[in-house]
Amino acid sequence: MVTHNEEFTDDKILENRATAFALDHLELIESLVKIRKMHGLSQAEIATRMGISQPAVASFERYDSNPTLATIRRYALVVGATMKTIVEDACTRSNGWQSFDSACSSRPDNNVRVLRTSSVTKVNVTVASEKEHHDYLGN
Repeated sequence: MVTHNEEFTDDKILENRATAFALDHLELIESLVKIRKMHGLSQAEIATRMGISQPAVASFERYDSNPTLATIRRYALVVGATMKTIVEDACTRSNGWQSFDSACSSRPDNNVRVLRTSSVTKVNVTVASEKEHHDYLGN
């Protein structure tokens, strides 16, 4: 938590944002693994469904993995998970907070963006049926 005595520096803002990204990534992978286990699916079953090896699935599930978004979506699909991705402009006021990042203040349209209440894009990925699983994976 930032106190009133701390200065808002670009380095600190970027560090906080990077930490939040890392924690979100870890939580995402942990949630997907939890769903796999709740559904009683083994890594070998997931590997077969994804067309990859079991060690590749084990690697994906490690806390320090760095899979592509496409791989994350494929994994979510085969474990029966629903994913929602939210992308927000860090330069707009969101939930009453305004970024002091110089990357934001250097933009010519910054004043207009700060007045907006939110700039959110939502992308929903849902899994509806086993047939759609097979169609998506080309099985």
